[in-house]
Amino acid sequence: MNHTEIGEIDQRFLIALFEKTSGNPAAEASMYGIGLDLGLDRDRSKQVAENLIGWELIEIRTLAGSIAITTGGVDQVQKEEKRTGASDDIVFELSNGPTLKEPVCKRIDQILTKMKVQAGNLGLDLDTLTEYVADLKTIESQLLSSRPKTAVVKACFLSIQDILEKAEASDSLLLVKKMLGK
Repeated sequence: MNHTEIGEIDQRFLIALFEKTSGNPAAEASMYGIGLDLGLDRDRSKQVAENLIGWELIEIRTLAGSIAITTGGVDQVQKEEKRTGASDDIVFELSNGPTLKEPVCKRIDQILTKMKVQAGNLGLDLDTLTEYVADLKTIESQLLSSRPKTAVVKACFLSIQDILEKAEASDSLLLVKKMLGK
């Protein structure tokens, strides 16, 4: 099977491993932990990992289920991000429509994952950190809705923008500003 033809769950698993290890082939993660994050049971996690191992996109590191992404896996994720417009270099602007479309929701979810990881490194006081996390969770809850409200998501990103400006988090701030059309 061609790498470009891997299934959606395989691709999501690979992306989750990429994000968990920051794309570092030397870093390891649990195949079962990644599967659990994606809502997969142990057997399905193992099956997906075996597929990706067969395509040489990941490799097994321990018999307990520790895996690592290969350079081929990193290339696959980056190629897929470019194809779908999901990389940070290809930023979208939130529409003015009442609800968000599925591709936009997927991209926002990817951005939220990065922002959650970053939260502890922003040097925020407790009140500001609580506000930041609440905004992220509000956006996350909107993405779970069958009709995620654009206005709610925009309001949260405006609040996050203020927090990122004060924290001088330039990379994330630039991303948020582009989404807001600024």
